[in-house]
Amino acid sequence: MANGTNTIIFSTKQDLTLWLNAQGVDTDSWGMSRSKSIDDLWNELLAQDCYLSTGPKRIVRIAVILIENGGKLLFEEKQELKDGRIRSRNKPPREKIQEGESVLEAVKRCVEQELSLSQDLFNIVQIHEEPTYLTRESDSYPGLTTVYSQHFAKVYAPSLPGASFETEERGHEHDPVRRHWWTWADRSQLDFPI
Repeated sequence: MANGTNTIIFSTKQDLTLWLNAQGVDTDSWGMSRSKSIDDLWNELLAQDCYLSTGPKRIVRIAVILIENGGKLLFEEKQELKDGRIRSRNKPPREKIQEGESVLEAVKRCVEQELSLSQDLFNIVQIHEEPTYLTRESDSYPGLTTVYSQHFAKVYAPSLPGASFETEERGHEHDPVRRHWWTWADRSQLDFPI
């Protein structure tokens, strides 16, 4: 069922799968290689990390965190999912903004959960409240177009290691990510428009 904003509401995971397949999105390969599973998308919808609209389109608000050190930016080289698969990322730290959550809250949550830094070890220098938009096929859900509403934030985190490092994910129990690998690189090396 859809509400007035073209947001699609599903009663069950099976309804979600049937709707996606009817829209021409092949979910059979999800949960393999680099992709997340239909369970992961269902959990995102339940957590209000995203929503689906006609098209079909996945709509996601994200906080993109820019942390510099010696002229280089921190980016997530790869991540390990809970099932042991490794996904290459080449993106700055980023967090989905949940329904009702501010950009500031999402930035803090990202730095605490993904980079394992307590609030006394980083400062948020600047937040761009006005989003930029990017529309492309989802890396996580092949065949599903995703509209990213991106809010950029600059964070000062001097206690982060100057060399490559890894962290354990501290998110909620349904988060599919277990571990992150971080490194420093020039902006030109990122697979992400900044």
